[in-house]
Amino acid sequence: MTSKAKASPSFFKVLVPGFYSKLSMPPLFWKTFEHLLAESALLQIKSGETWSVKIERIGEQYFFTDGWPKFVKDHGLKMGEFLVFWLVLGKNNSTTIFEVAMYGTTGCDKDLNPSAPIHDPRHFLPQLVDQPNPEINRNPLTQPSKSAVQGN
Repeated sequence: MTSKAKASPSFFKVLVPGFYSKLSMPPLFWKTFEHLLAESALLQIKSGETWSVKIERIGEQYFFTDGWPKFVKDHGLKMGEFLVFWLVLGKNNSTTIFEVAMYGTTGCDKDLNPSAPIHDPRHFLPQLVDQPNPEINRNPLTQPSKSAVQGN
């Protein structure tokens, strides 16, 4: 996710019965940001891929409708999983953009493959590569702490 997304308005949804055909937005979210919601939205995942969905008001709620079932199918979403939506752009050329993170029932990112070897944890934490911290590589069992070296 981009840093802009993390500072943007967001909501999460636990997938409950009925989510296959449409997904509702929390009332407080759409009441607050209704002026930014267009008739369609792009749902963007961390790979940059997007899915187009319709935003439809049904009664007193807003839902993701047309296009939502394809998003569900393409990601193999299941009941009990949850999604986080960040509103990163509203009403741009009649489209609203949400960045979406998907979490499985394990509580972990759905893209996390438990059978894949993890050789370098910085692959999952790119901020460590951008801002190296010498304390991260220090082994407290084999290297003295700063306070011990300074005589504190």
